[in-house]
This record gives sequence, C-alpha cells and structure tokens, in this order.
Amino acid sequence: MAFICMPMSFEWFFSRATARFKNTQKQVSSIIVLISQISILLGIVVTYLTFSIGLGTRHAIKEKLAAFSGHVLITGLDSNDSYDSSPVSLLQSFYPIPSWRIPVANLSEFAMKGGIIRTEKDTEGVVFKGVSSNYDWSRFKDFIVKGRKPDLKVTSLSYEVLLSKKMAAVLGLDIGASFVVYFFREPPQVPVARRFFISGLYDTGIKNFDQMMIIGDLRQVRRINHWQEDHTGGFEVFVKDIDKIEALEKEINEHISYDLKAQGVLTRFESIRNWMGIFDINILIVTLIMSLVVMINMMVLLLILILERSYTVGVLKTLGASNGSIRKIFIYYALHILGPALLWGNLIALGLLFLQKYFGLIHLDPEAYYISFVPVYLNPELVAGINLAAILLSLLTLWLFSVLINTILPIKSVKFR
Repeated sequence: MAFICMPMSFEWFFSRATARFKNTQKQVSSIIVLISQISILLGIVVTYLTFSIGLGTRHAIKEKLAAFSGHVLITGLDSNDSYDSSPVSLLQSFYPIPSWRIPVANLSEFAMKGGIIRTEKDTEGVVFKGVSSNYDWSRFKDFIVKGRKPDLKVTSLSYEVLLSKKMAAVLGLDIGASFVVYFFREPPQVPVARRFFISGLYDTGIKNFDQMMIIGDLRQVRRINHWQEDHTGGFEVFVKDIDKIEALEKEINEHISYDLKAQGVLTRFESIRNWMGIFDINILIVTLIMSLVVMINMMVLLLILILERSYTVGVLKTLGASNGSIRKIFIYYALHILGPALLWGNLIALGLLFLQKYFGLIHLDPEAYYISFVPVYLNPELVAGINLAAILLSLLTLWLFSVLINTILPIKSVKFR
C-alpha cells in the first residue's frame, strides 16, 4: 500500500513500480536502505519518548504541587514566605463564582498556621492547613494511603486531620490516634494548644510537604487567630486546562483588588520551575539531533538511489523526461522507503508509551523527581505533529538534494551499459 495518497501521475506510478521491483537492487544498496529505515524508525521512537515523557513530567509535577495549594493561589499582598496566613476578606467579586475568561474547575478558601507537635516520644514542627467544606478532595484522594479525609461538614469545629505517613512513622502515630499541636500567636498572646485526631494518612512523595503539612478544618485557624467569620487566608483556584495556569495567573492579577496577588504553582516554586526547565532544553536538543539524523539518512538514501539508478535517469532523459519529473520520481521512491519506517516507528513508540501509561513499568524515586513513575503525555495533536514534521523534513531534504539529478548526462550514463 502506498505510504501517502498521491495523484496517479506518471512519476508516482513509475516510483511505485520501481520500489516494488526489488530483484535488480544490489546487496550493498539494500543494506544501506535498511540502515536508513532503522535510523529513521529509531529517530521517530526517540522523538516520541522525549516529547511524551518531557511534557508528561511537567504536567504530573504541576498537578502534584497543585494538590496542596491549587493551580493559582490568591493571597494578601502583604503575605510573605512564612507559613502563617494573613487575613483576607471573603467578600470578593470573584467569590464564590468567578467570571474569569479562563474556565475554573474549583475555587475554595484556605488558611495556614505554623505550630509544633508534641508527643511523649518526639516533637516536630508542622504547618496546619485549614480547608473549607467546598475543598476539591478529588485531586488529593490518590495520596490518601490509609483511612479517610477529615469530615468538615459538621456544624461545629472538626478536630479530624490528615497526617503524612512519614510524619506518623516518626511520631509513632496511626489513624484514630490523637496528638497535640501548639500554635504560636502574636505577642503578647500566649501559644494555644489544640488536640487533633488522625482520620487518615497521606503520602505524596514530596519531602517538603510530607515532613510538615497537616490538613484540617479552616475554622480552627480562624478561631486560633481570632478572625471574623468573613475572613480567610486566601483562595485556591483549579483550572480545567493545566496549560492555562500562567494565562489565568495573569488574568486574575489584572482584575483583583490592589491588596491581593495571584501566583501560579510554578511561580511559587521557583526552584522546581527552574529544574523543570531542563526538560525543555532536553526536548530541544533531542529534537535537533533527531532532525539531523533524519536529514542525513534521507540524503544518503537519495544519493544511493540516484547512483544505483543513474542508467534509468539517462534513459528517462533520452526519452524526453524533464529534470523536475525525474526528481519527483526519486522523491516518491524515497517516500515509499520512508513509509515503513514511519509506520513501525509509530507502532513501537506508541506501544511503549501505552504500556508505561497504563502499567507504570518504569518507576522513579519521588524524593528526587517528585513523582513515583515515569509519566506519559499523549494526544492526537502530538502524534500528528511528530509525523507531519518528519514527513515535511524528509520532503525538504529530498527536494534540496535531488538537484544531483540535473548533473547526470544521458550520454555518459547509458554509454557503457
């Protein structure tokens, strides 16, 4: 079957017939053709893996970080990098139903308060994150490894919390156990103690969170800080399309009041953002290398075909074929050879990626990479883009180097045949 639908012209018919008639091919040229096909196949596979894993890693890390603090965080302008939230009014034009141009999946309030856990065995510095009853637990449920999420829909204060699995092991605690947290307040107020009960344990694999974060009732922070009921620590925003985070961050900052600020997940974690930038560099480098591999192989392939078929070129020119027509024949001929390489490259690459996506065969150290397995990102646009780029690059290379046909003189190519 033809690699790509082309009009049934003389050039296309002749190239297809030549490609199918392999008895006259010399052994050396057949080996070179096979090597070219394998090289192009490997180039397609490596390109797929690079783009899919690179983009997948960016998406997976964004989602994991956002599970704790949303895709975009809206806080007071005077808030800093401390773990104690500054009070923000709930009476905002965007709350509870925002009217931003970019669609939002969830908007909820939160507040944080630093403290110290004290048990009979040990003490640990912690950050209590209070969330409301409209918090989107669907993004966090996969991290709960034991027990359940806190019940925040009770009419009174909830004393149930989620504790990290790592912190529970250090303190010798488990679900159903209780512990006391001492919260510091602005002088001359004295610290206040609160006893909480563990409803569940979570494990994200992100050391910075697992070593300190407790998730519980937002009303606890309000009560400790003596805030009014219409005050909170900030707002967490989740977008429907993760690629719109930066655009939403910009839009929110253009519309919120002067005493608020919006920060996207990668803006808040600048070091992780810089680390993820390495993936962009890797994708660029691999793409350039694979492009050179494809171009060089198509150049070599075309050169071998022209040298092998120089007698045919001479005959066609003798019969009145133009250089342009003969160039099309060889370009179509090379595309017949390129077709199987593209087909098998797609099958192998997509097969490997689907195996990794649904079975997670390759694992990672979450403390080093923030994720526990190699993520995969695939969509029709990516598949179409890689194949279209490979075809266009091959066509361009073939067209540029098919000019060698113009140098073949009929009298020399057929004289000693």
